[in-house]
Amino acid sequence: MRILHVLSQVEVTGAETYAATLIAQQALQGHEVLVVSDTLATPVAAAYVPMPIARRDYPHRIRNVIGLRRLIRRDRIDVVNAHSRAASWVAFFATRGTKVPLVSTIHSRQWAPLQSRWYSVYGERVVAVTECLLEHMRDDLGIPASRLRLIRNAVDLDRYRLGLEHADIRSQLGLNGEPVIALISRLSHGKAEVARFFVGQVLPRVRAVEPRATLIVVGGQRMPDGLSKFVSATETRLGVGSIRLVGHSPTSEAICRRPTLWSGPGRWPWKRSR
Repeated sequence: MRILHVLSQVEVTGAETYAATLIAQQALQGHEVLVVSDTLATPVAAAYVPMPIARRDYPHRIRNVIGLRRLIRRDRIDVVNAHSRAASWVAFFATRGTKVPLVSTIHSRQWAPLQSRWYSVYGERVVAVTECLLEHMRDDLGIPASRLRLIRNAVDLDRYRLGLEHADIRSQLGLNGEPVIALISRLSHGKAEVARFFVGQVLPRVRAVEPRATLIVVGGQRMPDGLSKFVSATETRLGVGSIRLVGHSPTSEAICRRPTLWSGPGRWPWKRSR
């Protein structure tokens, strides 16, 4: 099967890493996979075609629809998987009349204009990564339950074995056996406040119990204003070396293997049992 993934990525997000994990499994199963996106920083087992999907002005959207339709026909794509509203919009119109099914994977809350109740750009099937998003698509956007599926974010645990040795990574980060908390996240929009919470609230409480504890913040191709100064001020108060602001790193997988505890904050939690 020939599978096309469409993303609107201008920085690394959970949608990109989710798609990369899915693509790896699809490639192992023998499928041919292509990826269309603005940028792509995560290594994938697929051919990559750059296209400014995140550009929402109509001239760009029309060109994107035409370009995507040509690619679908040229490469004889069997199914398209879109990973954002912008990607779904372009993919929806690109697949019309081609008999190629569209699946949209929903990674965050969607804009719900009135017309979304009249027609949906999300295709024949919609996958939500949490129960909250599943309810959002059903209740707020009117997607029938028969078209909805829940598939949570997947993690290939074999790639994150804590017992593997990566002394070179620890050396690069200036670590020497101390307990490590790793916050793995982009730092734009609301995720910056999560980072501030970990730096200003979580780490001081942990160090009150374990004075050697160190926080490393991994991610953030787009560094928010003031975060570096906030980290420096907090590190001065807690002790030099207590915080490492790593930023975006292509070796984040290796970094994830070393901490005592690591967190990947998400905006949409699982539904709590009542």
